[in-house]
Amino acid sequence: MHEEERDWLATQRPSRVREVQAGRLAWTEIDLIDIEGGFAHPLRDGLEVFGVHVNYLRVGQPRHLVAALDGTRPIAPYVIVSCHGDEGRILMEDVAEELARFQPFNGAVGPDRVREHFHLPGSVTLVTGCDTGEPALAEAFLDAGASIYIAPRGGPFGYASVFAPLFFFYELTEQRTPMEAVERLRAHDDELAMWQLYRR
Repeated sequence: MHEEERDWLATQRPSRVREVQAGRLAWTEIDLIDIEGGFAHPLRDGLEVFGVHVNYLRVGQPRHLVAALDGTRPIAPYVIVSCHGDEGRILMEDVAEELARFQPFNGAVGPDRVREHFHLPGSVTLVTGCDTGEPALAEAFLDAGASIYIAPRGGPFGYASVFAPLFFFYELTEQRTPMEAVERLRAHDDELAMWQLYRR
């Protein structure tokens, strides 16, 4: 970067986007896991506007989810699981019986399955599904190596589950910490107040 450009960027409002303006392809990377139509496409488009490199991973079977999150491939610093949830579980439809015998499990993903199959070394993990902010599931993700786990404790409207990750990453782009970002998110309104942050 030329010294003149560096001096000019220093006069602009502080933002991680300045790193992209200065020539980086992205200021961070996200693994975006799309489970059964959880609004991942608009999330991807919005996140890329913030100067984030998005690895879009569509999940159709439990073994795809395990392959995405078991640590055998490099896991991004941030992971978003775009999904539906219920009662402290990530919902996945049962696969057909002829496929089920080849899967590591079949059906919803609760704490035991997270501990058994996921390895997220140091990643900040955000899950969009209803009731995925329950403490038992959060503890399982932390046991699986996530440094921070963020999810709603309750059932926010679907569009709130699109807005929450975008709001969160806007705040990170503006150089706030994850804790500051979630605090500002929760203060926005009652729907977003459901989002919880867990860490050790």
